[in-house]
Amino acid sequence: RGAAVAAVNDEGQGEGEGESGDQGEGEAEPRSRAKRAKADDAAVGAAEAEVASNRSEVGRPKILFSGIEVSQKAKKLAAIDGASEAKSTADATHVIAASTERKVAFRRTPKIMTVVSSCIPILDQSWFEDSADAGMPLKEESYIVQDKEAEKKYGFKMKECLSNSTKVLEDMAVHVTKFPESVKVPPLAEMKAIVQAAGGTWVAKLPSEPAAKLLVISCKEAVEKDKGLGTKVRKLIAGGVSGGFIATTTCLFDAVMRKELRFDGEGHVVPDASLGAPPAPGGSTSATSSGSRSRKRGR
Repeated sequence: RGAAVAAVNDEGQGEGEGESGDQGEGEAEPRSRAKRAKADDAAVGAAEAEVASNRSEVGRPKILFSGIEVSQKAKKLAAIDGASEAKSTADATHVIAASTERKVAFRRTPKIMTVVSSCIPILDQSWFEDSADAGMPLKEESYIVQDKEAEKKYGFKMKECLSNSTKVLEDMAVHVTKFPESVKVPPLAEMKAIVQAAGGTWVAKLPSEPAAKLLVISCKEAVEKDKGLGTKVRKLIAGGVSGGFIATTTCLFDAVMRKELRFDGEGHVVPDASLGAPPAPGGSTSATSSGSRSRKRGR
């Protein structure tokens, strides 16, 4: 009987130990689940951090399109969190101006020439497409338009241009003459926007007295058509205290993109002696406007 009792006690102890072991596994399971949950949370956190690191600092981008057509524009705009199409250059935060994939080259449109003075990102279409796919506006730096042919043709570097906040026409009075219909130039309203965005003061009519820091935008054809205009402009710029200048729209666009006014006699100043275009201040062959003090924008 004692042996039987001992056997029963042994069995009971064994069962107790077995139950105790099962309880140990039961306690380990919640710990395992907690560990997995913690790992999942860490993975989610890392993913969210990566998304945040790729997101533009502009929370509600207003996108302007210049010289480029985009398919399903409205649908893609809706897919980008907080995005909308800019109504004008004045409220744009991003500009889509070229497409490497579609081989749409960068062009110096009036919209571009207006926004560039504000250092607004000028982007490849791929930024718009990728942002729509990501559901949020992406960081802009790797999407900045880089058209080597355009940069070589116009003598500028896009990234340098967009990091330089110089207002190239600051402190200058700018007048744009009438152009013959045969000469293609932007409408006066667009020229005014370009001038003012670059810091210039728009002068609707030529002043009657010589003016310092006067820039007259015209062309050879305009002066040939109106001899009186050439005489008046010549007198005005010759009497300027610090020099006045007459230049083409090409010169103006070059200056805005380069953030520097150049008077080098190589097509940037109208090469017509009858206009009386004087040399740059100080008699040098190249000059920078007084408003073009170097001011690098913090990125």
